[in-house]
Amino acid sequence: QAVRLDPVVTERIPNQQIVQFGQENTPWPIIEQMIRLMNLTPEDTVADLGCGDGRVLIAASTMTGCRGIGVEIDKEKCEQAIRNVREAGLSAKITIINGDVLEFEPSLHKTTAITAYLYPDLLEKISAKFYSVRVAATPYHRVPNLKMEQHGDVWIFRSDSHPVK
Repeated sequence: QAVRLDPVVTERIPNQQIVQFGQENTPWPIIEQMIRLMNLTPEDTVADLGCGDGRVLIAASTMTGCRGIGVEIDKEKCEQAIRNVREAGLSAKITIINGDVLEFEPSLHKTTAITAYLYPDLLEKISAKFYSVRVAATPYHRVPNLKMEQHGDVWIFRSDSHPVK
């Protein structure tokens, strides 16, 4: 199955730096695998850091009943995610934030799980956020400095396998 690569976009972020970021949608088989491996329940709140069009959160909420928080820096993608969540009838369960994942604080949203399809250098910058949740999943890239298990193309972090800092 081919993965659609969205065009590179330019966005001004709060610290006035201009960054470019390419976005790829997470393929459906990978989304399903992440959700299954994370063992999400209706009591969980999963944060998708770099949520794109919201597909991971919509799938997670539909499959498990969990709540979701999406963080997306690209305003157009953020608006698309909000539309997709509304069309899925999940606006009461999923919140989308137009913001920078570096500034996201999981504890403020009672986050219990994280997903993040981001480049390794950005994963490393946000690695401390993973310590505050019980489980996290990243497709294709291990988060540097975290003890993670590889399951095919999905990397899983469990707080019980690493001391909480």
